[in-house]
Amino acid sequence: MLKKLSVIALVMLMLLTCSIGIFADEAKEVLKVGITCDNLPFSWEQEADGNAKLVKINDSELYAYGYDVIIANRMANKLGYTLEIVKLDSNDFVNALEEGKVDAVMSGLVNNDENSEKVDFTVPFYYNNVVTLVKADGEYVSAASVSDLAGANVFVAAEYIDCLASIPDANAIEYDDMSAMLEAIVSNECNAAIVNRSYAKAALTTYTELAMLDFYGTDGDYSVPAEQVEICMAVKKGNAELLEALNVELNKLSLGMNKEFTFKNFDSSMHTAITLNPDFIYAEPETASFIDNIVKLWNRFGITYLTGAGTTLLISVVGTFFGCVIGFLVGVVQTIPVDKKRDSLLKRALLNVVRAVMRAYVEIFRGTPMIVQAVFIYYGAQMMFDIKMDMWTAAFFIVSINTGAYMAETVRGGIMSIDIGQTEGAKAIGMTHVQTMMSVILPQTFRVIIPQIGNNFIINIKDTSVLSVISISDLFFSHKAAVGALYTYFESATIVMLIYLTMTMVTSVLLRKLEKKLGGDANYDVATTDTLALTSGTYNFPDKKKTKEDFR
Repeated sequence: MLKKLSVIALVMLMLLTCSIGIFADEAKEVLKVGITCDNLPFSWEQEADGNAKLVKINDSELYAYGYDVIIANRMANKLGYTLEIVKLDSNDFVNALEEGKVDAVMSGLVNNDENSEKVDFTVPFYYNNVVTLVKADGEYVSAASVSDLAGANVFVAAEYIDCLASIPDANAIEYDDMSAMLEAIVSNECNAAIVNRSYAKAALTTYTELAMLDFYGTDGDYSVPAEQVEICMAVKKGNAELLEALNVELNKLSLGMNKEFTFKNFDSSMHTAITLNPDFIYAEPETASFIDNIVKLWNRFGITYLTGAGTTLLISVVGTFFGCVIGFLVGVVQTIPVDKKRDSLLKRALLNVVRAVMRAYVEIFRGTPMIVQAVFIYYGAQMMFDIKMDMWTAAFFIVSINTGAYMAETVRGGIMSIDIGQTEGAKAIGMTHVQTMMSVILPQTFRVIIPQIGNNFIINIKDTSVLSVISISDLFFSHKAAVGALYTYFESATIVMLIYLTMTMVTSVLLRKLEKKLGGDANYDVATTDTLALTSGTYNFPDKKKTKEDFR
């Protein structure tokens, strides 16, 4: 009896353990959310700094944070998911949702009629309305509507230039950067600035001399389309379950869209994001030199740049290697000789079909940009053939087949450059076509086309930058992240340019050394032990070693 009870207890324990495991797995279901990581203060990327709220970016050693991450984390926790951040270009948001690469995307996709036909938008998770920054003790601080700003000297952000017409007799003022504009308001050189709410909130954390005028929801507000104000999440079209769940939680944040509560709640999270930025872009301007800015960038994003450079090199090496393999295979097939008398009709027909397909492949991939190929293969493969690739597989595949198309013509030209006597000699001693190619022609072809292989490798180092369109975090993508965080465009571009230049120059030097080594010694002895050749009088050799001077 006791034994039976023990067995029953053991079975129940096992069932309980399995149930716990099942529920644990369900609780750990992942919510993949796409963000740009370069739209401060909504999102940025950084190294780990002890902040437990940072979320690791998928396929990266860096972490994401910002208002987008705060809201996404809250949604995931409320719905019982584990949040996974996927770094995307905003241009890829729609495709990523349609192909199931992510479950939702954050700020960056405008809620307009065109996009609403492709994806479903949630209720807003932030109202980035147009506001006015003025000096806290200035003459315009008591303005109750835009008309009260009449005659002011006003700075207008480019996206809100149409708002200037709402202010009677306003004088537009331009500044080189936003920090200079803020300083101008403090020093009374400029009376007001028309910016969005998130920027204004950021500026106020540093410039306590400023005040924000918010006319939102009143008759005296700027006339701005709702799509420029309402920041919404987006999900795949037809994913009603996730859409409804997100809307329920977002409505709790906004308390049924109660304006006062909504702005207070949203602004609180935005303030948290702003104050936790490790290198805040709205800090008071410093008289930093170009070199100082580069040093600052490198100290802040050095690891990011180097990681991106490593990704670029890895994709270039793998893509060039497999591209060469593809190129050699296609090149060899294209040069297979056809004998109408000895080869069967079936063999000739099959060979012609294969060659036609290969020619089409070469022309298509040489005649279209790699960026178009990347989009077509990464997003189109699943849509058309139900083949789901991760971004790394897609990146290696894209670069490989693109390189293979160019290498195919290079190899074909290299084979044709080898003297026909080499092939005829191999046939004369009974070698097959495969033996001739492997032992005689291809080794010489490889030596001839080394410069072109190197050239393709250098091209791949540069062209991998287009893979940012499928969210590969290469060197150029790292540049975009740094720019999005610090707005130091020229300094970041300089760093990236120097890294690209270093990689290509080192590659060129190494390839020249390889080419020289395979070329053999400049001094040589002509063979004199071949009795048959000597008696036939085919050798015409000097009495001394040839030197470089003999060839000048």
